[in-house]
Amino acid sequence: MTSPPRPDARRWLLLGGLVLATLGLGLAVRFGLAGLAGDLLGGALYAVLVFQLVTAASWLIRPRAVSRWWRIALLTAALCWGVELLQLTGLPEQWAAAFPPARLVFGTTFSAPDLPAYVIGAALAAVVASRVARPRQFGGVRAT
Repeated sequence: MTSPPRPDARRWLLLGGLVLATLGLGLAVRFGLAGLAGDLLGGALYAVLVFQLVTAASWLIRPRAVSRWWRIALLTAALCWGVELLQLTGLPEQWAAAFPPARLVFGTTFSAPDLPAYVIGAALAAVVASRVARPRQFGGVRAT
């Protein structure tokens, strides 16, 4: 897998657009698709969004550092699992009662099927990111 590219204005705009598209699709799934399919797709999209946000954070914190997409995917899966396991404490339910939009970020009810969905979403995001970030080839010469 390739390394995440160093950010420039074009990459920030692309990432911002992807975040907005993922948010829109995730909300459509959340409110439009019921049952296990909706739960799994919603979990995978949640992980994709977290992957995008972790990528943005890595660009902000260490813009010249080179990370591997698989590291970002592992961190993403760990963060998603952490949020899911936090639901076992009841804290997210209290937060959602005080501030209803927190329900969309933290959820309120533990769901075991979300755990593999997070791993799948993070892995797919890493695969797509590594393909998109790959330098373009023109006649055997790398374009820069």
